[in-house]
This record gives sequence, structure tokens and C-alpha cells, in this order.
Amino acid sequence: MSFSTKDIVIGLILGLVIGSLLGYSVAPKGANTRELEQQIDQLEEQIDSLQSQVDSKNTQISTLQSQITDLQSQIDELEALVPPLRRGEWNLVASFEGISGMKTDYFFVAGTDLRINWTWISSVEEYAGFSIYLYKEGQTVSTEMFWSLQKEGTTYAHNIRAANYYLEMTEANLNGWRVTVEVFIPAG
Repeated sequence: MSFSTKDIVIGLILGLVIGSLLGYSVAPKGANTRELEQQIDQLEEQIDSLQSQVDSKNTQISTLQSQITDLQSQIDELEALVPPLRRGEWNLVASFEGISGMKTDYFFVAGTDLRINWTWISSVEEYAGFSIYLYKEGQTVSTEMFWSLQKEGTTYAHNIRAANYYLEMTEANLNGWRVTVEVFIPAG
């Protein structure tokens, strides 16, 4: 059986009051009860102080519980925006299309291995060119670069750190291109 702090404080108050009354009633006649009354007053002040502290802690607990509820709601909203990652499989992180060169928005990579797939179309294939550069957020030197890519294919970036990344695609004489980025999450 568990007692709350409030139950304990109430028990202490009742015990002190009952003890005081019994002590007063059995005190020998002519005894100095003034000293006992001062002790009772001090104990009652301590009890009031403890009750005030309990009330303050209960207010803090209530505030923290409200904050936890708000944070859990935010977590639920974020999880709804990000699809769950499947372990032991390649997971789509981002997909991009264009007709000219571009820098992508950041995308988060949660694993250490990336797979980048691409296709491009050109009406003058003999003069076409396509390259992909992978950058980690905050860096200006590419983490990986893939030049003179064939009309379609797949390449990999291994042993990268979980972080935000972006791609830069450069092209020459293309009618359009498409790139997908996938991350492998180990089954572990």
C-alpha cells in the first residue's frame, strides 16, 4: 500500500495534535506547559512549511506533465511526417526531378550506406552529360562525386555518418533527369 505525501503530512498533523492533547492532559499539575506550547507552535510552523513545499512540488509536477504531453504530441506529429524505416532494407529518403542543374534541399540520412539511382533523357545523347555531387550539411567540399554518368544507373556512398545531406546535379544537353536517394538500415 502506497501513501502519498499529502497522506503523510495529514497523519503527522493528526499525530501531533493528538499527542499534544494527551501530553497536556497527563502533564503533572503545576508543570510548565508554556515550553510545550512553544514546541507545538514550532512544529505546526514546520508542518505548514512542509505543506507549502508539497503544494509547490505538486504544481511543478503538473507543469512537467503538461510539458510531457505537449512534447509527445509534437513527436507524434513528426513521426506522421516521416515514414518508418524498415530494417534490413533500402529505404527511400528523397526523390528529385529536373530539366537543368540544381541543388536539392537537405535530407536526413539515418544510416551509413546510400544508394543513388538516376535516369536522364536527351535528344542529343552524344553531347549529353550528367554528374551528381553529395554534400554534408555545412560543408562545401563534396562527400562523394559521380561524373559522366550513363543514361541510367545506380551508385553507392558507403561509410557516411548519419546527418543532413544535399545533392547537386549538373547537366549538359538533357531534356530531363530523375534521381532517387535510398538509405540502408541494417537489420541489427
